[in-house]
Amino acid sequence: MENSTGKGPSDQLNQAPVRPKPFEWVRAHPYRAAGIVVGLLVMLDLATLPFADLAKLEQRNPGVTAFQQTWLESQSANRKRAAIAKRWVPLSSISEHLLAAVIVAEDGTFWNHEGFDWFEFKESLVRNVREMRSARGASTITQQLVKNLYLSSSKNPVRKLNEWILTWYAERVLSKRRILELYVNVIEWGPGLYGAEAAAQRYYGKSASLLSRAEAACLAAVIPAPRRYSPVGSSRLVARRSKQILNRLIARDRVRGRVEVEEADTTQEIPVPSLPDSSGADSMVSPFPPVPEDADTTFPADTGQSRDTTGVHHGL
Repeated sequence: MENSTGKGPSDQLNQAPVRPKPFEWVRAHPYRAAGIVVGLLVMLDLATLPFADLAKLEQRNPGVTAFQQTWLESQSANRKRAAIAKRWVPLSSISEHLLAAVIVAEDGTFWNHEGFDWFEFKESLVRNVREMRSARGASTITQQLVKNLYLSSSKNPVRKLNEWILTWYAERVLSKRRILELYVNVIEWGPGLYGAEAAAQRYYGKSASLLSRAEAACLAAVIPAPRRYSPVGSSRLVARRSKQILNRLIARDRVRGRVEVEEADTTQEIPVPSLPDSSGADSMVSPFPPVPEDADTTFPADTGQSRDTTGVHHGL
C-alpha cells in the first residue's frame, strides 16, 4: 500500500534521516552562536591565567616579570646588552617616606579599596572622553602589579579583562602589605632598573631604607615614565610633580601630628631648574621647556606601568 507520497512503508524505513545542513543552526541563531563562542574563548582565557602562581607570591618572590622580560627581549632585538638591575629587599628595609610617596602619587585609597578605585575610574573616564584621548589612567597599585608581573602595556581589551580578573584574585590571596612589597620591588625606575633598592643605589648611592622624604618624592614622581624621566635630572615637570607629592606628604604628616606646623617647608629640597641641562650628563632626560605654575603635570604614557594622580585630590 502506498501513501500519498507514492512510497511504501519499506521505502520510508530505508530512507536516510534528514540532517541539518552545516551551519544551519548558526544562521538561525547567530546571537546564541556568538555567545557560545565568546563563552568558550573566555573559559580558555581563564584557564591560561596564572592563578596558582599568583597565590604562591604570598610566600615567595617572583622571578623575571613580564615587563622585565619584554625589556630584555627589546634590548636583544636591538643588538644591545640585555641586562636588568634589581635587588629584592623586604618592606621593612624600604624607607617609610618612599612607601608613603608611592601611595600618594599612584593610589591614594590603596589601603581602603579592594583592587579598584571606582571614583578614580569615573574621573578618568570623564576626562578621557572629554579630551578624546588617553589623558589619565585609573589603575590602582594592585592593577599595576599584576600587569607588571604577568601582562603587557597593551591597550587590548582582552589584556585589560585579564588585568581586572587577576587584580580581583590578587586582593583575595595577597595581603595589602605584600602587594605593596611586591610592587616597589618589581616596578621600573629607569631603563632596565627595577625595584626601590636598585633605584636608590643608582640615583642616590644609598640604601632604600635611608631615602629622605624629598628623595622619595622624586622617585615616586617618575614612576609613570621611568624611561623618559630621571628623579635626579633637570626636568621642570619632574620637579613640579615631586613638589606636589612632597607637599601632600607634609600635609598628611601634619594631620597625623608628625610634623610641626612651624617646620620649615622642605619642598625647598627640590629645586626647580631655571634651564634644562644640555650637558648630556643625564641621558634619560630630554631638554624640557619651562612649565607654568598652573600647567597640567600629567606625564605622557611610557611603559604603561602606572597612572598619574597627583593632580587629583585623593585622601591621604
